[in-house]
Amino acid sequence: MNQKLLLLPKLTLIAGVFLAGLDYIYLRVVVFMNRPLGSLSLAQVERMNAVYSVLIWIISITAIVIIGMKAQKQLSRAQIIKSSMLLCGYYVTFLIFQNVLQTQGVYNLGLHALLVLPVSVFSFASEIMLMIFKTFSWLYVIPAVIMPLVFILFAKPDHPAP
Repeated sequence: MNQKLLLLPKLTLIAGVFLAGLDYIYLRVVVFMNRPLGSLSLAQVERMNAVYSVLIWIISITAIVIIGMKAQKQLSRAQIIKSSMLLCGYYVTFLIFQNVLQTQGVYNLGLHALLVLPVSVFSFASEIMLMIFKTFSWLYVIPAVIMPLVFILFAKPDHPAP
């Protein structure tokens, strides 16, 4: 496989590791603040979660824009399309694998945390759907699965040969 096609997955993996680090820090802060001495009310935790979610959405969108600009400099339009499709395919494969493991009763959260890293930067799309409709549906996964195609917007148009 052409190494250039792996540029977008590599960059989204780096963004995913960064987001996972933020999740870890946030979880530690909430647990620390919720000690018996200074325990938080449910309303306070919900407000903190809402603010944190918006922060993660902003960081995710910013990461997507930065990754798209970097890809624009290093990849042709065809390479960006192929790399975006590779990410979409990985996301679908990951979801199928996750569902198969869940139905078999051998779901491993640690494995999930590792496998989701390359596509976690796109999960905000599903979270927004969940927040808008206030109910869960597997259809909410579709925006996140097709979100890697947004990198195509950063591709320079191919110039026809004279």
